[in-house]
Amino acid sequence: VPQCLTYLKKESASPPLKNQKIKRGNVIVFNAYPEDPKLTAKKLYIKRVIGLPGDTISSNNGKIYVNKHQINQNY
Repeated sequence: VPQCLTYLKKESASPPLKNQKIKRGNVIVFNAYPEDPKLTAKKLYIKRVIGLPGDTISSNNGKIYVNKHQINQNY
């Protein structure tokens, strides 16, 4: 699976981003400050995308499920 590093320039990671092709498995860099004011405005987060709009994400006994299917977490 090819990986992509994407810097989200929009101030917020939600609502879903238009004009940016984000897919499951992509690595994104974003500023979480607009979503959580307790955070430092200049702190950037690096996260892997596991779900897209409309997906259902759940966890059970340390395993992550997307749309009721367990995902591979061997990163």
